[in-house]
Order: sequence, then C-alpha cells, then structure tokens
Amino acid sequence: MPKVVTAEQLMEREQVIIDAACDIIGELGFAGLTMDAVVARVPYSKGSLYKQFNSTQELLLAITNSGAGKLLALMERAYRFAGGTRERYLARAYAYFLYSQLYPIHFFSELEALSPIVREKASRQRLREGDDLLRQFRRNAERFVRAGVDAGDLVLAPGVSAAAVADSSWSAEFGLAAYNLMHAGNRAQAKARRAALEEKIFWHVNVFLDGLDWRPLAMEQDYRVTWTRLKDELLDAQTGTR
Repeated sequence: MPKVVTAEQLMEREQVIIDAACDIIGELGFAGLTMDAVVARVPYSKGSLYKQFNSTQELLLAITNSGAGKLLALMERAYRFAGGTRERYLARAYAYFLYSQLYPIHFFSELEALSPIVREKASRQRLREGDDLLRQFRRNAERFVRAGVDAGDLVLAPGVSAAAVADSSWSAEFGLAAYNLMHAGNRAQAKARRAALEEKIFWHVNVFLDGLDWRPLAMEQDYRVTWTRLKDELLDAQTGTR
C-alpha cells in the first residue's frame, strides 16, 4: 500500500528542497542549480523531487514565490509603522532594502523567474501562484501612495497614477540593491557597501518624494530620525537568515 503524504508533509518537503536549492545557488550560482545537485542534498529520492517540482525552472519559480511571501510580510510591517504617510513610504523602501539583504537568493531569483523558459517549463499552478503574488505586491506598493493621497499629503499630477509612482520608485530601489549585491566583495567590503546603500536608499526616496511634493518635505521634517526608528522596528530578524 503506497504511503500517504499529508499536505503538511508536502509543505515541509518543499521548504527543505527550496532551502537546499538556495544553498546550491549561493555556492555555485544559478547555473549550478540542477535536479541532481538538489537530490544529493535532500533526504528525498529523485522521483519525490520531480513530483514536487517538474523542472529546475519550476524550482526557481518556487524560490521566487517563497521570497515574495517574505517580502509581503515585511511590507505589511512597514505599512503598520507608526508615522505619517511619507514616513510609512520610507518604511516601505527600507523593507525592500532589508529583503534584498536578508534574502539575496530570493531577490535575484525574480529576474531568473521572468525568463521565457521558466514560463514554459513551470506548472500552471505555480505560475498562477507567482502571478497572484506579483499582483499582491503591486497592490501593496500602491496603497502606500494612495494613503498619501487620501490624507492630503500628496497630490498626483494629472495622468500620474499611484501605480506609476510605486513602479518608478521600486525600479530605482531594485537597481541600487542589485548593483550593491553584485559588487559586495568580501565581508568587510560588503558591510561597508551595505551602509553606503542604506544611505543611497534614504536619499533617493527623499529626493523622489520631494519631487512629488509629498508633504512634509525633507526641509520641514527630520526624516533621519524616522529612518533610525524604522530600522530599529523593522530589523528584528537576524541578518543572513533564509
């Protein structure tokens, strides 16, 4: 009689496999991720692995989806940050920076998961899950902007949507974080680059929001105090935790 595997056991198995895949990518890069390499690191047979993931491409998408869940949780904490609407937007930017630092493999897998071959190979269920998470991310990013509009702190110019503001800001933040991770260097250099990136994110967001005339402007409020406080509140996970 075949062994019955519960939904909870399947979820646990999936996480073990994703963790092993992240370890492989961290050591060998995305090109080093193969199903054989994963099988060598997990307590499951190749058959069990293929029942969970039909290909390396689907496994990559699963890593991305897992990361999206982590990012959404950080963004929710940022939205609950006690402060004005602009301060919460600053918290959202820091949450994204924090995500890139805590989960760099998940962060970079976003680009890999967008490739056509991943869309071709991954299961429809996994693709639907990924598309739904992307919609959730976009809605969450937009609500920070809408909060500013609703409070009267931000007046959008005609033809400018909350989605356009959120996308523009996110694109720059992604580029800054990606460049920093690709040139991290050794541990000492990585620490220095992280501090420099924090500063760039802080100034980028404030210049961007001043350009939108999102009140209070940087000359009217000391957002450095906000930045220090939100870092203390959001940074309650250990650096390097997957």
